[in-house]
Amino acid sequence: RRPAGKTSASRGAARMGLLIGILVTVVFAFFSQFLGDNYLELKLLDYRHRNFSDMPVDPAIVHIDIDDTSLEQLHRWPWPRRYLARMIDLCWEAGARQIVLDMILPEENAVELTRADLANVSAFEPVPPIVGEPQVEVTDNDRLLAQAMEQAQNVVIPYYAAIQDPAAADAVREKKRLEYQEVKSLIAADPGAGFEEIYRLLRPGKNIYYRDEEYEALLNSYIYCLSEYYLSPFFTPFSPDAVRTRLPGLGPLTFPIPQLARQVSNSGFATAYIDRDGTARRIPLLAQREGLLHKQLSFAVACRMLGIQDADIDLSHRRKIVIPRLKMEIPLDENGAMLISWPCGRWEKTGNHYSILMAGKIWMAEKGRQDNQRCLDLMETLRYQLSTLPANENELDAETKAQVQQMRENLQRLGDPNELRAANEKLSREIDEDKSNLRKIVEGKIVFVGSIATAVPDFVVSPLDKRTPGV
Repeated sequence: RRPAGKTSASRGAARMGLLIGILVTVVFAFFSQFLGDNYLELKLLDYRHRNFSDMPVDPAIVHIDIDDTSLEQLHRWPWPRRYLARMIDLCWEAGARQIVLDMILPEENAVELTRADLANVSAFEPVPPIVGEPQVEVTDNDRLLAQAMEQAQNVVIPYYAAIQDPAAADAVREKKRLEYQEVKSLIAADPGAGFEEIYRLLRPGKNIYYRDEEYEALLNSYIYCLSEYYLSPFFTPFSPDAVRTRLPGLGPLTFPIPQLARQVSNSGFATAYIDRDGTARRIPLLAQREGLLHKQLSFAVACRMLGIQDADIDLSHRRKIVIPRLKMEIPLDENGAMLISWPCGRWEKTGNHYSILMAGKIWMAEKGRQDNQRCLDLMETLRYQLSTLPANENELDAETKAQVQQMRENLQRLGDPNELRAANEKLSREIDEDKSNLRKIVEGKIVFVGSIATAVPDFVVSPLDKRTPGV
């Protein structure tokens, strides 16, 4: 017979073991019920990413960050799009391979109207001297950005789409399908048709200048369909029978405005999966909508960089994308998403990050040089006008004498022309040096432009940080 004490100890150990087992079961049941079946596994994965990842940082990718300092020194957000246009010009001149703007740009930028005696002058600054009647300058920011994109031929702008079950997405679209299809067909037949022409075709007899709800709805459909038409070359028809891997569906799309959609060289949807604990760990590389395949933004950029054509993408395997020509296989989860391999460490130390002030310094110096030259031209005009005065100024009437005195005071206030010329020479040297430095950074690279500024919230929770910039 076993000693009584030992029997009691065994029973106590058994009870303790049973209690621990029940506790572990309850803990796992809690995580499974409220946080997902693989919550603990994901947390361990996050820990490995932060501390033991061997994923290298790709030197072919450069981030140009819109940060707090650039907003303080250049302009509060949102910026006039002429800023982005000039940045694209500079990166294109410096040899960037692709320029990716991580911003949707779905609304028009207001046309700026500025006057020479009011532009860029605060309430605390003196009004600049003006010769003649002040001229109003019209700046169409969207046109300037579109022109920069057209010249560069390598600018990528995404569109937004919520990830949905394909059947649910189709049910939502069915409500507006008739009007959408009518407008889409007219634009496909004649992409140059303006809104007024389409309105008169679809609403004969109605006054186009009466902007009721029906008018607004048709205008929105027209803008949407026109952007969709320009981006349609980046959507790929596919046969469901040839696809064995699960593909998520896309809900309503939010496109950039037509002027910009027309000039993009590549595009994709900017969407990632957010897990139940609020963390972004997975990204859908492909999604489907109305019989078309859509690439995720980063996947579209990678395909262009690697020379992957649509015909190279094989979806006939379960839970993976295969690129036979490159002997590449991309594993996917049960929802058709790729698990992101994060590099080790905080985001700002795991990438090639540069402030957009790097480009901003150039365009601020260019503006300073332009303002100085404007002063020099004004001096020349004033000198010429003063040289035409008669030798005996007493012959002038009182009003003309007052104008002449004002011109002489303006000329004196403008300062020393030699100082302005010397300042412009210095600015020119700085511009050349900064452009040379920019070329060293972006030449041959993929340049991602996105916000890390606290005033422009675009942050996600990632395994690296609770505030990781979405770009």
